[in-house]
Amino acid sequence: MKDKMSNSIVLLFLLLIGSLLFNSCEGSRSAPTQPVPGNPVVVTQTSPLILSGTVSDVATSSAIAGANVLLNKTDGTAITVISTDNNGRYAYDVTNLNVDKVVVHAVASSYGSSSVSAKINISNYTTSVPPIFLAKVIGTTANIVALTGGQVSTNSTESVSAKPIGIVIPAGALSQNISISVSSVDCSNVSPLNSSNQFLTVVGSFEPSGLVFNSPVTITLPLAYVAVPGATLPLNLLNTSTLTWSSFGNATVDADGKSITFQTTHFSTYGASDIGSLNITSSTSNDGSTFLLSAGGSQSYTYTPIVTFTTTNSNLSNSWILNTLANDSVVSQYGFRVYDGNVMPITINTPTVVEPPLPSNYKKTLNGQVVYTNPSLPTENGTWTWQGVYQRVSITVSGTITIGNQSKNLTVVIKQYIKVSDQWTWVKAHDQGSAS
Repeated sequence: MKDKMSNSIVLLFLLLIGSLLFNSCEGSRSAPTQPVPGNPVVVTQTSPLILSGTVSDVATSSAIAGANVLLNKTDGTAITVISTDNNGRYAYDVTNLNVDKVVVHAVASSYGSSSVSAKINISNYTTSVPPIFLAKVIGTTANIVALTGGQVSTNSTESVSAKPIGIVIPAGALSQNISISVSSVDCSNVSPLNSSNQFLTVVGSFEPSGLVFNSPVTITLPLAYVAVPGATLPLNLLNTSTLTWSSFGNATVDADGKSITFQTTHFSTYGASDIGSLNITSSTSNDGSTFLLSAGGSQSYTYTPIVTFTTTNSNLSNSWILNTLANDSVVSQYGFRVYDGNVMPITINTPTVVEPPLPSNYKKTLNGQVVYTNPSLPTENGTWTWQGVYQRVSITVSGTITIGNQSKNLTVVIKQYIKVSDQWTWVKAHDQGSAS
């Protein structure tokens, strides 16, 4: 009698287990994916927040190894100086900086310098910094005899006229015979002035840097526009260690209004400037369909920005405008670059796809273990998966650039990827060990 009762209990138990397994498997087949209600809760990350970027050759896009990268706060306070690796990359931990923006300067041997603004988003735990492109500085070199003096000149890349950058060295200004180099530097290949209403109009580099003369030498710099003859323009001196400019007096505009002339007793990189403005507005439109990316995913797109000048003014150089745009923080943040007067192609990539922390109300701790929960289905077992929602957009920047008494209207069309939102999806659990 006891044996029969035991067998009945065992049979009933097996039938109950089978029923549970069957219902579990059937439930897993019919369970739909549930979108997360509400907005995810922001959770502070504990891992380091790294600012990383690249320094490359503007003409070839090849990496520049060993470039010096200077990170400064927006008030000019130095943060650090680091070097790029063999892939032209640099990286720095900005977790504890407590700022939302830093200025990144870069310079390399035989190249010019450039600066970009990097953004630090503590709330989203992300950083973004435009790639930095440098151009090689190429000029004219000549041997000068100290006894007789001489002159050296090189073509300007941004001049509104055919005048070259030149230097005249009088007899006796040198203590010995020496090789002199004169180079034209694009305004996009040098750090901009730390001023909102002053623009560099021409930059010339003279080497050996720091060379001191016995008597003044005369330097001529052609302008990117026609200025008022006889007017004076501020001169600026580049500090090659900090990549910042300092005042160096004034220069006089020549009779034709297309160049300036000044005297100096030592060599350096000189830049003339004038009062100007770049007044621009931007609008954004969807340039592609919305798509999803999981953590670690990426998408890229190569295009050439379109620049249009809507007014014609022969007294303002288009090459100078393009280079000034490439040096502007608003435009350069999108990777806009210019080489030899041409706008270069840009390859854009989706921002780093990092899965954010799971909102705290989507999980709980039970018996020391983390259990995922769905507020809409509190009794259901499952887990959450994440994808980022992205779009490619067109950004149209339009406005007016003015230098001195000359101006032009312009439009620039730039493309970019943006992250629209996070998408958390609830996946109902099912028993992998049962037959269905």
